[in-house]
Amino acid sequence: MRLWKIIATATVVEAAFGAGALAVLGLGGAASGWFDLLNHLAPLWFGVSILSAPLAGLLIAPGIGRRAVLGAALTGAIVSGAMILPEMARAIGPFGRAGPHPLRIVTFNTWSDNVTPEQVVARIEAADPDAFALVEMSWPFYRSKLRMLSARYPYRTIPKRGCPGDMQIFSKRPFTAWGCSVTEDQARPWVTEGIVWGRTVAPDGRAFTFATTHYGWPFPGGPQRMQMAALGRWAKAHADEDMILTGDFNLTPWSFALWRQDAMLRPLRRQDHAIFTWPAMIARLYKPAPFALLPIDHIYAGQAWQAVSVRRLARAGSDHYGIEATFSRR
Repeated sequence: MRLWKIIATATVVEAAFGAGALAVLGLGGAASGWFDLLNHLAPLWFGVSILSAPLAGLLIAPGIGRRAVLGAALTGAIVSGAMILPEMARAIGPFGRAGPHPLRIVTFNTWSDNVTPEQVVARIEAADPDAFALVEMSWPFYRSKLRMLSARYPYRTIPKRGCPGDMQIFSKRPFTAWGCSVTEDQARPWVTEGIVWGRTVAPDGRAFTFATTHYGWPFPGGPQRMQMAALGRWAKAHADEDMILTGDFNLTPWSFALWRQDAMLRPLRRQDHAIFTWPAMIARLYKPAPFALLPIDHIYAGQAWQAVSVRRLARAGSDHYGIEATFSRR
């Protein structure tokens, strides 16, 4: 056998068994946050499994070896496909029709290391939302670039004492109330959950509540579980049919953690489906990432709202893409 074929065959075997094993181990995410980390890469396991099967048929002679490799690839495809395909199907739609006074919002993690924050301003100006929420606002953006938006968005949730300083909500129309909720992890005082919210007016003249948050990374899992529990308590006390909740949740739609959050936040329902938002830029190199790997920024809405469109904004110097959503009143 030629060297290239030996290498190719070994690669296919390793890919098929590796993807299959990792997909199956991800099922342990139902009980363990560490195993659930594998599910964030479920599309990768699915793609590798699907690609491995025909290559195994071409490279491996008929027999038990080929059947074993095909079995591993099929297992990986079935398990990972079951995780991701329902979400992909929801991404197809359908969406509702725009009413006479649609509400447009934007959520954006602007990235604390963003060296071109003026691009974020340009994206927001182009989207022209009625209100937008920013998390992880970089200091250059906070100090200077926001002034470029002040004429169009004169109202914002001014941070109060104890509120997160890197999260704010901006609106074309006045806020009737705003505030925040901050929960500290007693076991880990450096871990907090911050929620910023504001009640303003939609284009139809009726009030709605707009809230945003920012979770930490899903590893280790303890801090994020605390943040999710704190958000759940806050939502249970404050969520109503006209609320819109956005943020960087650092969770993908094919993880058990986000499935639990979706159930916990009902009657709020997640409106984004398979919108890949990270990475947009490569950290430290400040170069555009070739493609986004993870859909981790999300939008929830109460029963009063029907999503008309949910789309990803263009790259804007942040390591996240922003999301724009348009809603109509039901």
